This record gives sequence, structure tokens and C-alpha cells, in this order.
Amino acid sequence: VHGLSKNHVDMMLDGEQDISEMWPSAVELSEKEEVISDYARKSVEEFFAESMAFYFIGRKIPKAIQAAIDKTLSRLIRTAASQDTRG
Repeated sequence: VHGLSKNHVDMMLDGEQDISEMWPSAVELSEKEEVISDYARKSVEEFFAESMAFYFIGRKIPKAIQAAIDKTLSRLIRTAASQDTRG
């Protein structure tokens, strides 16, 4: 649940604190989360902002959105590079 390694568990067992206070007693399961918020579905600017934020934090996004972001960033890099060469 917490991504603990054997070393983490060993350290907890060696400690003075009771492990039952740290160990989860239940796992919360939820329904499938929507990738894009309702607000972003109504606002192009918010859709772009959410998509970019998810991209940069490494959150999984649909392949079509990933491809559009990659294409947008590539164009921005090329544009910035060509402006740098022009002075």
C-alpha cells in the first residue's frame, strides 16, 4: 500500500513504536477517476492547463492528449531555437 521495502519494514520492527499504529488496516478503493475535470471540458484554456500539468507531473493521460502535448512542445522548442538564431 505504501510502497515499503523489506528494509522499511525491518526498521519499523526494530523501532520502539507499535507497528500496528503505522500499518494500514484497510485500503480505500475508488471508482475510475476521470482524467480531465468538468471545468476543463468547458474551457479550452483550462483543458490545456490541466493537460500540461498532468504531463509534467507524470500522470497518465490519454495517448491523443500526450501526442498533442509532445507536438506542441516540439513546435515551441523549434520556434524558440529559430528566434535565437535570428538574434
